[in-house]
Amino acid sequence: MQRINDKTHNQHWIYLDDNDVPLLLPCLYNRYTTLNGLSVVHEKVKNPETEQYHFQFKEVEIGEDAQYVRGEKLGVFLEWLEDHAKKSNHPLLTLDNHTALPAEYMNTFINDHLVHTMEASELVVNRAVRSLGSYYNWLSFFLICHIKKSLYMQKIEN
Repeated sequence: MQRINDKTHNQHWIYLDDNDVPLLLPCLYNRYTTLNGLSVVHEKVKNPETEQYHFQFKEVEIGEDAQYVRGEKLGVFLEWLEDHAKKSNHPLLTLDNHTALPAEYMNTFINDHLVHTMEASELVVNRAVRSLGSYYNWLSFFLICHIKKSLYMQKIEN
């Protein structure tokens, strides 16, 4: 898998598999995020009449740095997923079906890979959580995919 920050033609991150075929959904997500300057968030809203809460998706503006980070961290996750899939030898764990993965794989990436293996700072881990949340919210908002609710991070030990 490759990730390329194409500033010349597409103006956004491009993700390619080992055969140089674009990973369509991550590329479309990054195009949306970069060209529109938007991210999709899942927020809790209180209905003033019924006093009940419900969840809704909302598009929020993000700056150029946040756009870059979301694309970069999504690429890091996809690279990790490809490596993890090769090591695990699980037939359903592939880049092609990354949109249908259980949330436990995102948690493994965050807690095992970023926190423990890479010893990433809390800032880097939070950026990765935000990036994955943004991507999977985008998938849910535009493609009616199952929402990944279980992104969490264990406390980083100093």
